[in-house]
Amino acid sequence: MSQPRILLCGDVVGRLDQLFKRVAAVNTANGPFDALFCVGQFFPLDEHGVSQVREYIDGAKEIPLPTYFTGNYGEEALQLLAPAKDRGLVSEPVVVSKNLFWLRGSGVVFVHGVLSGSKGEIPSEKVSGNPVIAELAAELRPRYHIAGSEGVFFTREPYTNQGVPHVTRFVALGVVGNDKKQKYLHALSPTPASKLSSEELAVTPPNSTLSPYENRPSSKKRPLSEMIPSSQSEGQFWRYDTSDAKKTKRVEGACFDFVTKGSCARGDRCKFKHAFENGVLIPKRSCYDFITKGSCERGSECRYLHSSDENASSTAADNEQQLPPGSCFNFFKKGSCEKGDDCRFSHSSERKQQECWFCLASPNVETHLVASVGDHCYVALAKGPLMDKHMLIVPIEHTPSAVCVSREVEKELEMYKDSLRKFFESQGSSIIIFERYINIRAGTHAHVQVVPVSSSAAESCREAFDAAASELGFSFIIMRRSQSNDLRRLLDRVNYFVVELPDGTTLAHPCAAGEKMPMQFGREVLAGLLGTPEKTDWKACKLTKDEETKLVEDFKHQFQAFDPMQYP
Repeated sequence: MSQPRILLCGDVVGRLDQLFKRVAAVNTANGPFDALFCVGQFFPLDEHGVSQVREYIDGAKEIPLPTYFTGNYGEEALQLLAPAKDRGLVSEPVVVSKNLFWLRGSGVVFVHGVLSGSKGEIPSEKVSGNPVIAELAAELRPRYHIAGSEGVFFTREPYTNQGVPHVTRFVALGVVGNDKKQKYLHALSPTPASKLSSEELAVTPPNSTLSPYENRPSSKKRPLSEMIPSSQSEGQFWRYDTSDAKKTKRVEGACFDFVTKGSCARGDRCKFKHAFENGVLIPKRSCYDFITKGSCERGSECRYLHSSDENASSTAADNEQQLPPGSCFNFFKKGSCEKGDDCRFSHSSERKQQECWFCLASPNVETHLVASVGDHCYVALAKGPLMDKHMLIVPIEHTPSAVCVSREVEKELEMYKDSLRKFFESQGSSIIIFERYINIRAGTHAHVQVVPVSSSAAESCREAFDAAASELGFSFIIMRRSQSNDLRRLLDRVNYFVVELPDGTTLAHPCAAGEKMPMQFGREVLAGLLGTPEKTDWKACKLTKDEETKLVEDFKHQFQAFDPMQYP
């Protein structure tokens, strides 16, 4: 079986013209892809999008590649699907029209080399925090879990599963055509498990956590069939099942973002609720199950706030410091653990990641700096850049250094490097790529810096770096770009500085224990090389948000022909 190449999409909400135009462009530039899988709400939000969907179902417009969707909810969804309702078996994709297939009901289906599972026709308003989805994920233990419905692009750390060797990667996708530029299209080319050795399948990224479902009550205590919500009528959206809820304040249709984070990017346009019936806002980091159903199966083990009291802000603040599931208590509270790599608990701090500048899901990330987003990495303008096109390549997962990323992340990171080399070569420039890693508790997030230089600067850069190293009392280990495995072994578990020069030479320095090395070493060297020593400190080069936005938009326009992801 060849390696499948698939596209994944978030909520379509009937915007098929925009979706298929984008898919056709991506398929031409980076394909061919085998299929497109759509999660979340496929059909329109209102009557305005119905005619557009009907044109594709009737065959008046062509669909560029086989497209699969779940869910029969949305404006006139049941009427649009009526002709296909009795076609085929429940266990097979239902042919709606040429290249359009409905994954009906619950079950598992094997299509285009991909094993796809779904559970019932659960509308987008029911997916977040839904116990059925959680139970399904815990039972299937997939390698990839793709979700829509929240209108945001988000990837969490990989998590391990009991009873199987592989980790699960979770990806949430935005809505097609959203005005926040949240990524809604995602490419994936997974190697079939049958083609992987047991060692390859069992590779666990260093930032992996325990399964978020590991401590959930067993499904034997409450069968899945009893947890599936029922609808009042076939044409109605699903509603929350609160038959066993305690007699406490409940908010049906609460906004998941607002409940768990205390904010919502949709603001007043959000169709879900941000407050109790009395108008009091829901406290930040509340338990979604407790707020919407009045009870939570996790009980005292839940790390979110179990209170419907509008005066619970102090409790919420205390609750925010609770230990994330699967985390090491010593590492979370003290920043260190004497067991080190032998510790069986996670040394990754969720609290630190929420504060991280580079995590796309963090409230502190400045998304206007992002120029391209891939499956595992993204490219962004550097804060306080040395020059207009000083860029960063950043792993999406919260990983401390580029040396410890998984092989698939490394592959995409190298792909971005190659694309940037070609782009700057087309503009008559070379690039210098460097990374400085220092272990600062759990807050470090890897970022590789890419700086374009003139041909004359490229010729003298080796001399500049050697001279700077000599001043600090060390000399570089010289390697070639092709020696990536040797570089990984050399820099494993130590602080380091590494720089890739335009001629293909890599200069590496693993720091000895206790060795002091300037955090801005690479920037200092390049600022001097470029004749702008005043730019050594990035804070002295900070731009306004409008200036940054313009630089990013200009870069995206110029880089588009070289961008492997064709970011819109």
